Amino acid sequence: MLNALTENGRDIRHMEDEMGAFVLEWMPEIVTANLTVEYLDLLNNLIKFNAAYIEETEITKLIQ
Repeated sequence: MLNALTENGRDIRHMEDEMGAFVLEWMPEIVTANLTVEYLDLLNNLIKFNAAYIEETEITKLIQ
């Protein structure tokens, strides 16, 4: 659903402020559900197209 709402991480309009914390919070569940490849693709686009909207600390936590 998140892929569809954000065009696979390219358009986070109306969700800019919450998106970084949201993807961090859902990371354990996504890894447990074995959806890591799709999640990494979404994160790649999210950072590539919307880095200005994501806090530096959140990007650091995603990389770790």
